[in-house]
Amino acid sequence: MATSSPSSTASAPLTKIEEALQLEAIDENLFRCSVNHLWKPLRARGVFGGQIIGLALSAATKTVPETFLVHSLHSYFLLPGNNAIPILFHVSRVRDGKSFATRHVLAKQKGKVIFECSCSFQVFETSILNHQRAMPVVPAPEELLSNEAVLHKWIDNPSTHPRAREYFEMRLQEVKEEMLAKESV
Repeated sequence: MATSSPSSTASAPLTKIEEALQLEAIDENLFRCSVNHLWKPLRARGVFGGQIIGLALSAATKTVPETFLVHSLHSYFLLPGNNAIPILFHVSRVRDGKSFATRHVLAKQKGKVIFECSCSFQVFETSILNHQRAMPVVPAPEELLSNEAVLHKWIDNPSTHPRAREYFEMRLQEVKEEMLAKESV
């Protein structure tokens, strides 16, 4: 069974996405994420949903053999997640077959389910069918401007509408507060 991510065995530092999807194994089928990397977007009710999906998928993936790849995921957001409280991910092993495996994941905070998903995994098989385009060549996330630099760029642009500039200034203040909060942890 896969119990650690490939990045945990490599000596290279973790990327930002790998840090945001880190999980601690508490018990068999039970994982916890740290609050250090949970992100709550500006004016959002709770933690960023894409991150919760990624964490749940990561938890499910840790319970199947490495030869299995996810091919289907269905999810439901039930309550907003609090970025100050760790999230527990409980994985139920619904089915373990030779070619397919199914997992059901519940994400909980304070005993309440905030998110659930079902993931289906399949052993890789070659096929002549291809339903997607090739990934375009794009810069790595670490090569892009920081959120702060992008916001300054919009604020300093004379053609930015005053109401938009006000929003960007408010967002810049939130980014600075988030950075200070992370430094104090």
